[in-house]
Amino acid sequence: MTALAANKVIKRIGDETLREFAVEASAHIYEGAFVGIHPVTGYARPFEPCDLFAGTARNEANNTTGAAGSLLSGATTTGVVMVEVAGLLVHALTGVSLYDVGRAVYATDDNVLSFTGHPDGFVGRVIHKDAANVAVVQLRRPFERPNAGDTGSKEQIFDGSKLITPTGAVAGPKYGQGHVLQSSLGLGVYNSVAYASLQFDAVAEIAQASVETDAVFDIANGITFDADLYINGIGDHAALDFDWGLANVLDATTRADLDDGTLTKHCRFHMDGAVANILAESDDNGTDVAAVDTTIDNDTATSKNFIILARKTGVCELYIEKARVLAATAFGIGSASALFAGFVNLEKISNDTVAVARLLRMRTAGA
Repeated sequence: MTALAANKVIKRIGDETLREFAVEASAHIYEGAFVGIHPVTGYARPFEPCDLFAGTARNEANNTTGAAGSLLSGATTTGVVMVEVAGLLVHALTGVSLYDVGRAVYATDDNVLSFTGHPDGFVGRVIHKDAANVAVVQLRRPFERPNAGDTGSKEQIFDGSKLITPTGAVAGPKYGQGHVLQSSLGLGVYNSVAYASLQFDAVAEIAQASVETDAVFDIANGITFDADLYINGIGDHAALDFDWGLANVLDATTRADLDDGTLTKHCRFHMDGAVANILAESDDNGTDVAAVDTTIDNDTATSKNFIILARKTGVCELYIEKARVLAATAFGIGSASALFAGFVNLEKISNDTVAVARLLRMRTAGA
């Protein structure tokens, strides 16, 4: 776009406290509810962890019989949208004290505030205690995230372009950017200009390479896994496996063979060696959803975005390139409180096949 050569009229919005959002299909937002924005579709809905907190609904918006976008959130009979995105909020907050001034608070559903929650549910900060278990909260700027020093939530981001120390074949685990880099034989994990590379060489051996969060996240607060990656070399043998997503147990045994049954709870994308199909599977330690073809194939030269929204109910929504995949399949990791890590793992249980996985970015968030 060229630089301006004449005056230009800019549309301005006078009231910064109210905004409009189209409502998700089948959603019913009540007046006074916390409104969430689905992080993939962009539609408003009653807030649930993994959503982006938008504000509070000024009016009821009932779209239970409508399609996505057919109703504006908080709409009155004249169609004016009323979602309060700024200002002061007086709300129940269990355990709030006078010394909690400035403390971050989070929405944990459409009607509950807490000192612990998903960072995308950051509501704002305590201004003062109004009464027993009632706080005055200053709403944060739209979609502002908590600061690194705030308590109550976690977010770990791995940027593959940042300098990391290669793990190599025998170097053991390395730590960087809040993540653990593991390898056993193979070429290990190392960085390039724009990505981290997990790579095996042409040696017949049992090998493994992984990048995983060094923190764990409780499903009780919802967990978001968001990664940009691609498999640059898919190998030539079925002894090779690629996996990325959320898992409850990552140790030497599970990293070496994620399919051996040791991994009791997980939701992940999966690829078999020498096959371009991207699969998805999950296990909640009760219902094992076997690998299903997403009908999306890996591109050996271009990255794709992969998202897993693990709701606090244990239900998982899976997306590739911002489109939901296998929506009719009941992926889940269980609603009982359990801890999970975000990971990317490359393994081979035999053979001399080579393999290369390139990780550009990975974000895992929750509490």
